[in-house]
Amino acid sequence: MKNCRQITQIIFLFFLIVACKKENKKIETPNEPSNTVTPPAAPINTWRALSSGNGHSIGIKTDGTLWAWGVNTYGQLGDGTNTNSNRAVQIGLDTNWKLVCCGNFFSMAVKSNGTLWAWGFNYYGELGDGTKENKNYPIQIGTETNWKTLACGPFHVLAIKSNGTLWAWGSNIFGAPVKNNPLQIGIGSSWTDVVASNYFSLAINEDKTLWGIYENSFVSGYLMNKVDSDATWHKLAAGDKHVLAIKTNGTLWTWGDNHYGQLGDGTLNSINTRLTQVGFDRNWAMVSGGLRHSLALKTDGTLWAFGSNYNGQLGDPSLGTMNTPTPIGQSTDWLMIVAAGFNGYGIKKDGRIWGWGMNSSGELGDSTYIDKAVPTLVH
Repeated sequence: MKNCRQITQIIFLFFLIVACKKENKKIETPNEPSNTVTPPAAPINTWRALSSGNGHSIGIKTDGTLWAWGVNTYGQLGDGTNTNSNRAVQIGLDTNWKLVCCGNFFSMAVKSNGTLWAWGFNYYGELGDGTKENKNYPIQIGTETNWKTLACGPFHVLAIKSNGTLWAWGSNIFGAPVKNNPLQIGIGSSWTDVVASNYFSLAINEDKTLWGIYENSFVSGYLMNKVDSDATWHKLAAGDKHVLAIKTNGTLWTWGDNHYGQLGDGTLNSINTRLTQVGFDRNWAMVSGGLRHSLALKTDGTLWAFGSNYNGQLGDPSLGTMNTPTPIGQSTDWLMIVAAGFNGYGIKKDGRIWGWGMNSSGELGDSTYIDKAVPTLVH
């Protein structure tokens, strides 16, 4: 009897082991071994383009979607409302946005197919749609598919097409005639870079010469003149009343208003009409101008700032007004920068946007209305 009981127990254990093995096979498949590790999802907050106006910003993520935050009084965010937002909101569902630029209260963008789009304030014809009516959502401007570069001033726009021709529309603060459709300006088809500001506009030709652009109210057109005889200009940036430029040898040059040291030439001279080299470094990669401050990047990925820091726009609370380029933090992974109004923004190599300075209308996009004197992550 005892032997029968032992045999029964052995048989029971045998079938139990077989059943467990079958159960284990059910949870394993040849396509997904039990030791497979699922890779982490790609970051959702990675950006590749950014522009900022007078209290609002427009950005493009790496997936080609369009986002906006900040002041929205005239529909400059493009979300179909006139409500401010202190965090990034997606504009439409398109995934083919390529570049953006912001004026005072309006926004412009180009899609990957070369079409031009605009929204926001339009009293001076800055949207280029042939009207003076504000728009709170993106509208296509014309049917051309060859727009390449945009530069937004407070109330006017300059643009370069892929064929190298230069175009302008809008007006300036001196009451020059409103041009509410794109108008070709300049001679030839070899323009490579352009900037627009309150009081001036500048362009670089293919031959690396620098040209000034101004409106002539008597002929209702635009006139251009060569700024100097040098032919080594590479990149341009404009503040409210000052200019920053990088030559082909990597040197930094500035001129214009300097009440707050925004020229970085070591002085606080009110105005400098001479093109002045800033220091002797030859590794400047990018520059951007705000209302009373300037930001710059070097080729080593470091961030530099100069000018007024009243609202924390230099990105370092220990600084006052600085009249020479001053390093901000110790990071060496800055990829691009934007200075606008009393703010600064930057994109790092990991694709995330950081903002600092004034935030009373949510222009930093960090879900608060508190000024930030150090770079703060944009949500």
